[in-house]
Amino acid sequence: MNVWMQMHDLSHADLPDGSIESAIRALSEFDWNSESLKEEQAAASGAETCPPGMGFVSGDSRILHIMPSSHSRSHYHYHFPVTRKLLGFIPSTRQATISVRQLPDQHRPAIIQHHYAGNHEAVVELLRSHGTDWK
Repeated sequence: MNVWMQMHDLSHADLPDGSIESAIRALSEFDWNSESLKEEQAAASGAETCPPGMGFVSGDSRILHIMPSSHSRSHYHYHFPVTRKLLGFIPSTRQATISVRQLPDQHRPAIIQHHYAGNHEAVVELLRSHGTDWK
């Protein structure tokens, strides 16, 4: 698993150890409130910014992006390929995204564990069950 931390100023740092334990520890220990405050200050000054967060890219190109916010809630984006058959037999693949805002952090370990285990359907179900934007 390729894991990175995205900072408010569009910079990022790859985690040298992409294990689930290391990633969950880094996600829990990082000062997201401070980084979010830096984002607000930079945006107020007109600088280009992005929400700070952590990304997890699986070997099959599925991307889970978690953006911690205040009040023990996080924003999630989950990008994954969807294959459908045109005319019933021509395979066509496109990228789909599920976005969830303000999901309580109690769901975070299960979502990450399912993503690491390759349980795509479980990730989709957990995110869909909590009110999502589907694109």
